[in-house]
Amino acid sequence: MTRRTKTVIAVALALLVLLIILGLLWWLWGRGPATPTNVNQPITEPERLPLEIIDKQPSPVKAPDVEASLKATASTFTERFGSFSNQGSFENLEDVRPLLTVKMRGTVDALIADQRSTAAADGPYYGVTTQALVVTITGYDESLGRADVTVNTQRAESKGTTANPRVFYQKINLKLVKTGDAWKVDEAVWE
Repeated sequence: MTRRTKTVIAVALALLVLLIILGLLWWLWGRGPATPTNVNQPITEPERLPLEIIDKQPSPVKAPDVEASLKATASTFTERFGSFSNQGSFENLEDVRPLLTVKMRGTVDALIADQRSTAAADGPYYGVTTQALVVTITGYDESLGRADVTVNTQRAESKGTTANPRVFYQKINLKLVKTGDAWKVDEAVWE
């Protein structure tokens, strides 16, 4: 090593040590004194604000667990059923099979057969992603074990690439049937 290189390294190390010392001093002095806590002051509870109910119409479903189950089934079905791509081999429809009645499985099987005969999987990418935004129970008959549900969705359509998808909003109307302990989708119609 030349004398000049040794000098440059020594100056760099000196600057580094100086910066570390300044940083430590700044950290120690910047903390300031600890603020004393007065333990004699009474504890005040935060003011409770009234809850605002968004949906002004009473739900036709009385039991909260039934309502939650209906909404969860409708939301899950809608997001999976409405999200697909030409490269997905109809996985979205296979994923919803456990949520379907026998009647709806027949409809889905016919849809798959129709799409397989007309769709070109090797073409440019095409896909739609669906997100359930609001699930509303529009009808409920406990004695028949039937419910009508409307799901408002946000959908993003991508052509060629997933960058800059076209976003649009769409509703789907579902008819659900109680089968055993679970709600199953019996009919689905996009608006």
